[in-house]
Amino acid sequence: MHEIFVNTTIDDGTDIADLMSCFVKKEVSNPKFPILSNAVKEIKSTEGGDSSMSKLMEDLLAEGEAKGKAEGKAEGKIEQLIELVQQGLLQLTDAAKVSGIPVEEFKKLL
Repeated sequence: MHEIFVNTTIDDGTDIADLMSCFVKKEVSNPKFPILSNAVKEIKSTEGGDSSMSKLMEDLLAEGEAKGKAEGKAEGKIEQLIELVQQGLLQLTDAAKVSGIPVEEFKKLL
């Protein structure tokens, strides 16, 4: 997972700046982004818009929760492998192989 931060207040004339400006406006009508413009219009102007937005947010939160749990499990697995290597119960190369991390990278974790 990667996080990308953008500034929604600076308009440098790029498509990204145009797109980000759509997310801070109450009404969006940008010909460069017709799908986004129509989706925002539908959500804000139709009777079912609120419920579809609520459903969308619920889905996004559930997806984020699931990813967080998976990442937590992966981190826990790596921590266990590190501990086993440090205790001399598991070879470094085996721990790296099981974790899917290159040996040199795994060494840095020790």
